[in-house]
Amino acid sequence: TGRAGLRDARLWLDLAPDGRVSARLRWDSERAGQADAQLQSQLTIAPAWTAWAWAADAALSGQMRARLPDLGVWSALAPPGWRVRGTLGADVALSGTRQAPRWSGSLQADGLRVRSVLEGIDLQDGRLRATLQGDALEITELRLRGASGGGARILGPSGNRTAPPADGGRLEATGRVRWAAGGAHPQAQAQAQTQAQAQAQAQAQAQALSLQLQAQATALQVLARADRQLSVSGPLTLQLDDGQVRVRGHLRVQRAAIVLPEESAPRLGDDVVVHSRRQPASNTPPETVAEGPATAVRSARPADILLTVDLGDDFALEG
Repeated sequence: TGRAGLRDARLWLDLAPDGRVSARLRWDSERAGQADAQLQSQLTIAPAWTAWAWAADAALSGQMRARLPDLGVWSALAPPGWRVRGTLGADVALSGTRQAPRWSGSLQADGLRVRSVLEGIDLQDGRLRATLQGDALEITELRLRGASGGGARILGPSGNRTAPPADGGRLEATGRVRWAAGGAHPQAQAQAQTQAQAQAQAQAQAQALSLQLQAQATALQVLARADRQLSVSGPLTLQLDDGQVRVRGHLRVQRAAIVLPEESAPRLGDDVVVHSRRQPASNTPPETVAEGPATAVRSARPADILLTVDLGDDFALEG
């Protein structure tokens, strides 16, 4: 609470004799933002309060307004060495039923910045505009500017033809996120008595989430270090459907200068098997893990990635 600068945090819950239930949350802090949310629904209560239930067709209504002035408060949740900045605001209404909630409203973020000094990544001046419509989030605008600076340049006949770019370029994207309307009915959840059944339900819910994102990079400088610089242009599409990630794109390198440290010579991992088209395979393929009982955890569907990369005419590598 000290880091967030908490000023006020309250939660109200009211349950009427006829089963009407309402809740309200109020949060006010200096750095972790402000939020005011309300929710109303209906419970089914047996005589003498011997039992109660929240029916799948119980009506929902609610509103939420939130403002987060500094996303950097949540940088602790990011991977080590990464920092996040920006402001986030939301104005959302909820309707429909417990099983099929319907959302409406808007999300907006400004001054977004994602930075990793170690990797040389610094995407900044970001802007997000999105609207909630039923069971989907429409991303109408997502914009980021690439890193500036870096200064990496390899000299000589095989070196860079141009100086490091002064402009970090930009990335623009639109898209849609859609999710399943509601979760499994409590009775169906009770029937999932085995781990395999519970896992199947979880996989089904994960597959119900879909994502479509179209992006365009224009001289976007994704790396900017003294020994590593890379800027690219081209279209990218990202799709998540039926539990599988699909990536398509055609990128052209506008400029690259990569200096490899002498002690960083790469080595293939033990699980990498190389087969030559000219000679019979001499490597022993990795052992196949026998399938266990039905409760064994299975990996997600492998990603389907097809990227075409044009190295351009100003790609320099030293090492």
